[in-house]
Amino acid sequence: MHGLGAGRGEWQKFSGAAASHGAGVLAFDARGHGESGGGRYQDFKTAKAWAAILQDFDAAFVWLAAKGVSENRIILGGASVGANLAVHAALKHPRIRSLLLLSPGKVYAGISLEPALHHVSRPIFIATARADQYSYASAGAAVVMAGDPKPVFMETLQGHGVGMFDGEEGFAFLLTVLAAVLE
Repeated sequence: MHGLGAGRGEWQKFSGAAASHGAGVLAFDARGHGESGGGRYQDFKTAKAWAAILQDFDAAFVWLAAKGVSENRIILGGASVGANLAVHAALKHPRIRSLLLLSPGKVYAGISLEPALHHVSRPIFIATARADQYSYASAGAAVVMAGDPKPVFMETLQGHGVGMFDGEEGFAFLLTVLAAVLE
């Protein structure tokens, strides 16, 4: 799941790297973002409006199931507000393999990590940048507040969401993240 105001295209570099490791990626434009129809994300004024994006996750799960992909093979990932939404989607789909949270925040657009994160009982991988102070502090708190198994925490110097993978150092970090998540 992409971040605020972005779309599936922001996952292109990640998708290419994942494919080179034998993994497929389904990236979609959530309602109000990218090429999706309906109202624009700027019109989402409540946490309830943002939470409606969980229906987009559900549609992705239905599509994957129709293609024969079992939930226990799915690593659910998100960047920024998409990370927070992915945690809530994981509660609705408890058989997923694991979660990848890029630059989560304590609260983005009214979507909180807690208490949902505490109830996820799958492996969680959290990646954030030290320079992204809000996300970095939120991720540190998330590691403490999460249930078992405790999240794997990975850090880099700069960037937010998939932007952490920009440049040569960012691409090296992307490969580190993929190695941990796909292990």
